[in-house]
Amino acid sequence: MMTVEPVRIDDLTRSYFATANTNHDDRISFDEFVTLTARYPALLAEARWIAPNEDLLARLERRIAPEHRLTNHRRELVVLAIWIAAQLAMLGAAFAGSHGTATIDSA
Repeated sequence: MMTVEPVRIDDLTRSYFATANTNHDDRISFDEFVTLTARYPALLAEARWIAPNEDLLARLERRIAPEHRLTNHRRELVVLAIWIAAQLAMLGAAFAGSHGTATIDSA
């Protein structure tokens, strides 16, 4: 394991950030991080803990894919659709039943 003085680490961090932050928004996007890391892989040679494992990658892929969002919640969507249909049916029945039945008492 390589040891580096704290001052040197700060300098490396500032340099890495300045080089990676290509759009100058004071943040490093994931794409900027990947681009700079691919360009200078030796900078992160000791940081193997950053690399996600297969389980995490699989979970992220499932979360990102929109088709998984619908399939994971299909039951809830069906229940919601039935509930909405029932509410609309009751609303329609209420309007149909009250149409023309209102009376005004004349005194």
